[in-house]
Amino acid sequence: MISSFNGHVALMTWLNQSRGCIKLQNRAASRQSLITWKNELPHVAKEKIIATGLSHLPDIMYPHLETGLICAFVERWQPNTNTFHMPFREITIMLHDVQRILGIKVDGNTVSTIPKWDIVKKECLGVLGVTEEELASYWKSGAVVESFIPERCKGKFDTDTQATAWMWNMLGAMLFVDKSGGGRVHAQLLHEVYNRIEGVREKSWASATLAYLYRQLGIARRRGVKQMEGCMTLLQAWIYEYFPIFQPHSPYNVESGPRATAWTPPSSTGSEAEVRLSWLRRQLDNLSADEVTWQPFGKAVHQSVPKTIYTGWIAFRDIVEPYVSGSVLRKLGYVQTVPRSIVKPPIVFRPWSGEGYKVGLSSVTAANSWDRFP
Repeated sequence: MISSFNGHVALMTWLNQSRGCIKLQNRAASRQSLITWKNELPHVAKEKIIATGLSHLPDIMYPHLETGLICAFVERWQPNTNTFHMPFREITIMLHDVQRILGIKVDGNTVSTIPKWDIVKKECLGVLGVTEEELASYWKSGAVVESFIPERCKGKFDTDTQATAWMWNMLGAMLFVDKSGGGRVHAQLLHEVYNRIEGVREKSWASATLAYLYRQLGIARRRGVKQMEGCMTLLQAWIYEYFPIFQPHSPYNVESGPRATAWTPPSSTGSEAEVRLSWLRRQLDNLSADEVTWQPFGKAVHQSVPKTIYTGWIAFRDIVEPYVSGSVLRKLGYVQTVPRSIVKPPIVFRPWSGEGYKVGLSSVTAANSWDRFP
C-alpha cells in the first residue's frame, strides 16, 4: 500500500488522468563548460581536482535523457522504502550501483555537516573575490548563479582557488543539481572543498549522491510536481543496466571506468516523450522478474563494495533517507525474504505539491549509523 496516496502521482493514473512528463534538470550546457574549464586550468590546479576522484564526472554525464522512460519509473517510486514497486516486487538503486555507474567512492565519511550561513557566505566571498554587495546580485535562496563562478574565477586567482571554484561548480551542476531559476549552485557545496580540497577524497560521495537522488525521487512522485532534480545520468544508466528491454543499443565495451559510458541515451522530449510514456507504463505493468538483469556488475558485489549491504540512513547535508538493502536481496544473489522493519523518522511531511517536503531525522543520527557499519 502506498502511504499518502492522495498526493502520489499514482492517484492520477487510478483516475484515468495523466500528469504527463515532468522536466528533468540535467545542466547539459554546464557539462561542456566544465570540461572546457578543466582543460584550461593550470597544471597544478588540474592535478588537485584529479586527486579528488571526481574530476571525470562532467565527461561521463549524458547531454540527452529519455524523459518518458525516467518519468515512467518515477511513478513507481515508494519513498518509505526508497524502492521502485514493480509487478515482481521491489528493486532500487544501491550503493554499488552508484560506484559502478559513476565511478565515485562509497567508503568514507558522510557529507552531513551543515555549516552556518554566515560561514558559507564568507567562504563564497573569499573564493569569488567580491564584496557582499556585489554578491547580492547573484545570490538567491542560499545559491549562487552558476555562470558567475567561472566568470569570476576562470584563469584568475591562485591555483588553489581555481581548483576550489571548479569543484564547487561541478558538484552543484553534476551531482546535486537543483531546479533553481537561472541555473544556480548551492552555496553550501563550497564548504566541502573550501580551504582543504584534499579532504574531498575522504568523503562518501556515492552515499551523498544517492541520498539526494532518493529525496528528489520522493518529491517528483508527488502529483503536483512539474520537474525533478538530482543526478539524472545515474538514474538513466541504472535503468539501462537492469532492464535490457529499455536499452537503446548494445552496451559499448567498458573494460574499466564508469559504466555510464556504456550508453548513449536518445533524446526524448515534448510530444514524443508523452506518447512513449504511455507505452512505457504498459511495459512496466507487464514486466516480469525474468526480464531483469539482477546482477549486471557480477556476483558478490558486496565483497568489493561492503557498504552496499548496509541498512540504515544515508545523508547529504540535512537530507536524510532510509537505505534498506534487505528489500532487494535478489540484487546481491540471495533469495528474497521479508525485510526487517526500518525505524520511522519522527517527522514526515509529503504534500501533493512537493513544497515543504520533509523527512525529519538528524544528519548526526545518519552519520553515526553509517560509521557503525563495518
